[in-house]
Amino acid sequence: TSEADLFITINSTQKSVPKSILVALQADLKWGASDSKDRLGAITSSLVKTLNSDPSSPLFRKLAMEGIINSEDSPLTVPEVVKGIDRAKLLGKVTNGYLTQGPLSDSTDEKTVRRAVNVINKYLETIRLANDSRWELGKAGYLCSNPGIRGHMMLLSEVIQYLKLRRHFDSNTATESLIADKIKPVLKPVLMFIKNSNDNEFSDKFSRKFGEGGVKEYFYSLCELINENLNDFGPEDFKEYISKKRDSRLTQAHQDVISMNSKLMDYVHNKLKEIHGDDVIPHTHEPKYWANGVENKNIKSKAYSHMQDDSSENKRELFSYLDFLDLKSIVKQKNNWPSFQEVFSIPMRNEKKGKTYYIDWMDTFNELRRIPAHSSSMRLYDDVQYEFLEWIKSELEFRIK
Repeated sequence: TSEADLFITINSTQKSVPKSILVALQADLKWGASDSKDRLGAITSSLVKTLNSDPSSPLFRKLAMEGIINSEDSPLTVPEVVKGIDRAKLLGKVTNGYLTQGPLSDSTDEKTVRRAVNVINKYLETIRLANDSRWELGKAGYLCSNPGIRGHMMLLSEVIQYLKLRRHFDSNTATESLIADKIKPVLKPVLMFIKNSNDNEFSDKFSRKFGEGGVKEYFYSLCELINENLNDFGPEDFKEYISKKRDSRLTQAHQDVISMNSKLMDYVHNKLKEIHGDDVIPHTHEPKYWANGVENKNIKSKAYSHMQDDSSENKRELFSYLDFLDLKSIVKQKNNWPSFQEVFSIPMRNEKKGKTYYIDWMDTFNELRRIPAHSSSMRLYDDVQYEFLEWIKSELEFRIK
């Protein structure tokens, strides 16, 4: 130990020893130290070393060590994982010079390490099994990465805290297996997203997370998935963040969807009059734009039915009783399409080339249109929908003068 102490002292001052080695040596150097911070550092360092060397662990050989030959499958670094466990306070925290217990603490330091290894292994194995191929991508998969592991350590701590406060569950007296069993139901939305999201969706939510702010953002993104099902989940700073985020984005999104819906309906209405004329055909008493511009009999019949169901004294003109998706049939009608193509032909991302009509975006927009139409606390836009809304809004603003 004295040799290790000398080694660290000399080389840290000369800045010739990589930080990962210095952190890893803390387990040997400070084990059983009287200083609480040193003691906690040694426990955490020992835990991380064990996770990296345990063949049954999802983190087995996933931590790179500078100066030692590693495979390309080592996307994690020792200092970051140590920091992640420390910031999550899984093994306790130092208050007024005393080390208080964390959710994975046990009666001795040795038992704490064994207990924490078992719980973290079970937790991360659940994450890995949700999407093994994404896990094995390492940094490129945004799951088994430094921000990812740190975010999940914070989430593990938060889930245990939630179980303690809401379900009266004491992790310190429970077995490791029972802790894992209790965590899974709370974790389900995260597991489902990891399993079912495509690469673009997962990248949009969890990529570009750097530094301490990035780790916090990653953790908040995990909390948000759970909070959508359990609206009392998450620390207070997260709840404040998500409330502000949802309120501002939701209000603007509602306004944008309603405005775009109105503009599109008006545009089609006015363009049909421009194409076919607004004068009435004598024997049918229908305006030409309606008679010739809307050929689909089901659409016409539905509009007539809506008009009959309208109990207001002043009936509106028939076009106003159309549904948004009726526009899709109308604009691609053979005698209408040449006049609508410039505005409505908008290829979506990854949509195959060579199609006659690029109007699938109208189906996606219709899904968004239903949100403000049937607003509730459980009916919100997700990140992919917010991104789509910004994209289609800019496209239409450019096309509709």
